[in-house]
Amino acid sequence: MNARSMISPEESAEIRLLRAEYYYASKRAAEAIQTGDKGLDGANLSLVVDEDARAAKAMRRIKEIYGL
Repeated sequence: MNARSMISPEESAEIRLLRAEYYYASKRAAEAIQTGDKGLDGANLSLVVDEDARAAKAMRRIKEIYGL
């Protein structure tokens, strides 16, 4: 599949929001993983899984807009 050469202003605005969503979801997941000496408990593991899924969803949409 070839990447699109042009995106609309609306898609550009959506990409800005999606990039922020990706960044913050990834950051929340990374922070939940850094538990120090203790392992991931149920709540932290659930947070990691949820935030990872949120970041992946944002990235899928970004790729869709770019035609990748």
